[in-house]
Amino acid sequence: MTVEMKQGAIANVNGKIFEKQLIPLFTEHGYNVMLYSEFKKLGISLDEAGKMVIRQYPFDSIYQHKGKTEFLLVNNERGRRIRIECKWQQAAGSVDEKFPYMYLNCIFGFEETEIILLVDGNGFKPGALTWLKQSVQDRWLLEENDPKKIQVMSISEFTAYFNCYLR
Repeated sequence: MTVEMKQGAIANVNGKIFEKQLIPLFTEHGYNVMLYSEFKKLGISLDEAGKMVIRQYPFDSIYQHKGKTEFLLVNNERGRRIRIECKWQQAAGSVDEKFPYMYLNCIFGFEETEIILLVDGNGFKPGALTWLKQSVQDRWLLEENDPKKIQVMSISEFTAYFNCYLR
């Protein structure tokens, strides 16, 4: 018997596949990749983490509830901590409607000063990705002296960036 998956379930699976594409990139460059729950069991601080990518890293959302980001990259050798939020949209759907929420969490919910919004799939509504990139470029809602650096990248742009600056 064949069971057809609903569009939301398919999107969820595709999003997980998108995230998992990054894990070999991290591990091949010496990063230890683990879930946040595993990291907590280690009983170490981020300052002691060395080169680590922590999956499902928590944050307090703008809605005052606990959220999780796909990755927190820690590279203490380079003095870097980067929050990485992933959004995949292959076909029409609601992921792009979450862009304003994601952007506001970058500003008000994430403590890190480096944030990468990894968006890909070419299924976004016309104007949605343009709005996100323009908001990031204009530093919309950020104070002039705010040190946050937010970037929007595709998976290929992220791979090139990672190979140059984060390995």
